[in-house]
Amino acid sequence: MSSNSPRLFWPSAIGPYTIQLQQLTAVLATSVDYNEQLEIVKEQIVNLSAYPNVEEAKLRYKAYLLILIDLLNQQWRPIIRQGQLYLTAPDWGGEAGSNEEIQIRKEELRKSLKWERDAQFQRQAVRDFVISMEKEHLFNKMPVSILSLFADGNALAQQLRQIVSLHNPAQQQSRILEVIQPYLQLVTLGTRCSHTGFLLQDIWRYFRYTWATPYNSTPGRQMFYLVRDAAQPLHPIIGIAALGSSMVQLTVRDDEIGWTPKAVEKQILSDSFTDFKASTFVQMLRKTLSEVLSDLATSDLVSEEELANPTLETIAHLAMRSTESRQQRVTLLRQDRANTKQLLRTPNNDDEKTKLQEAIQQELYRSKRADVLGHLLQAKYALDSAGDSINTAVGLKGFWQTPSGQQAIKVLVRENKKRKVGINLMDIIVCGAIPPYNTLLGGKLVSMMLASPQIVKDYQDKYTLYASTIASQMKGSEVYRDSQLVFLGTTSLYSHGIANSLWS
Repeated sequence: MSSNSPRLFWPSAIGPYTIQLQQLTAVLATSVDYNEQLEIVKEQIVNLSAYPNVEEAKLRYKAYLLILIDLLNQQWRPIIRQGQLYLTAPDWGGEAGSNEEIQIRKEELRKSLKWERDAQFQRQAVRDFVISMEKEHLFNKMPVSILSLFADGNALAQQLRQIVSLHNPAQQQSRILEVIQPYLQLVTLGTRCSHTGFLLQDIWRYFRYTWATPYNSTPGRQMFYLVRDAAQPLHPIIGIAALGSSMVQLTVRDDEIGWTPKAVEKQILSDSFTDFKASTFVQMLRKTLSEVLSDLATSDLVSEEELANPTLETIAHLAMRSTESRQQRVTLLRQDRANTKQLLRTPNNDDEKTKLQEAIQQELYRSKRADVLGHLLQAKYALDSAGDSINTAVGLKGFWQTPSGQQAIKVLVRENKKRKVGINLMDIIVCGAIPPYNTLLGGKLVSMMLASPQIVKDYQDKYTLYASTIASQMKGSEVYRDSQLVFLGTTSLYSHGIANSLWS
């Protein structure tokens, strides 16, 4: 079945509501208008019949209708076959040869997001925020609002026309630097704009609401930026940007960096793989092994001698310890559940409950530590057994072609990725320009500025003294990683026109 073949969308166990669904299907069969179809389904929800003793069936059917509304909003199209409802997925990823077709695909995707974006403005809190930002207030004896941070398009156009009229390229270059002077402004909590008095985070938030995609917060590390124009009055906003924690799994990126088994194999078995590359690769493996071991609490699991010279018995012992801790945690969770039920009937004993919760947490991380340590020592055992022979291209190729060698390399490459992906990599999660700069390749200017040294410095300043939560729990003390930002990645909302967008 192709990705956009009709798919049956029919619920089960909805009891007497099957009749209403059949009636709904018959009505949908007579309509081809998207808005009319939505209204038909919404009306069905409002007019749900009441039957005795079928509350669960009613909830099932209502959930079905709500999901159907979401899918219709996402541009899925209903088809009726033999009295049953089928849905066809939107063909956003289909082939698009011409620029016109590409724009059509993009517009279809924007439409699918518009309903959620517009729904934001139905929330009173969002409406109040927008109104408050657009309301004029006095700042430095001058009336200003968020609209004051939009550049005067006519004035800017006139300045640019004057530059175009100059025939000397050197003069044009000198003059353009006077007309547009972009700079990055990091959005920090509580900091206000010196030109309007608005909080920087409120300015960023307002302009984010102008995006085609809905505005939702994301977890993890984040940095928000305004890109402003120092050459224009009040330093208007050229664009906004945001960096967020990188996605852990992204095959295209991981292949490019060399973090996937496929990429590792391609590198090691390549004819261009030299002894120097092999030696460098092995150094990375050993360094990763040493760093991960140093960030792990091990004294309650193995002795110093076992850590330095692991044996197969050591590795088997750690597997057993991991299993025991998992089983003990399950026992403690059951005890905690039983105590919770008991506490509903007896006075609360907070001290006992706290100790039990701590014990559950300890067993969880002891199991994780034993599991990780077992894999690490298994990799160390394989590396130690291979000796210096793997420092050559031939030796490392042979090591990769053994089960133990391949497993050791996979484990350590994966650990290297885990150490880097959450610390040294960030994703560009917002990047774009504001009118009138969006018609002047302002979006590309914003993306280029994200590669500036200021971003690296801001990241170091913010996260150098930021302890890694999970690593700290695994070690039992605070762990600080090297907060050197070395990679920015991004994904595209659109599957078409990406290369043109990046390189034009």
